[in-house]
Amino acid sequence: MSDFEVVAIILFAVLAGVIVVVLLKGVVPGDMTGATGVLTLDDAADKIKLADLSELQAGEVYLVVILRQSGALSRYEPHFTPEDAKTAMKSAYRRAKVDHIRINKNTPRNVETWRGMYHGKGTREGRRLGGVSIIVTSPDKG
Repeated sequence: MSDFEVVAIILFAVLAGVIVVVLLKGVVPGDMTGATGVLTLDDAADKIKLADLSELQAGEVYLVVILRQSGALSRYEPHFTPEDAKTAMKSAYRRAKVDHIRINKNTPRNVETWRGMYHGKGTREGRRLGGVSIIVTSPDKG
């Protein structure tokens, strides 16, 4: 073996080791967006941090947006307190019989939660509840 081959093998082994370490470590949930792992509905509602009423501008509300699993908009409804918005989110998930969710984004003005994908081998799977977002916005902008 030549010196070049030995150096190439050593560099390949170091590169493979770095790749394995990065893959095993992965991205830590919540590093930048407040995301979490899978939580129960009550634990998720406790972790959600929405802007206080005093932080809202005139005319702003908590808009609860309910999305289907296909990504299409199912419905949206304005709420006037953060507690009402959290209760509406939990109610939507409970109606769909979802016990555990994941918080993908958790900022004071924008919260995105999603359920695990449901697959019952049916043709109407996209119509099932996919996620609920809570956005602080003016109702006419929503």
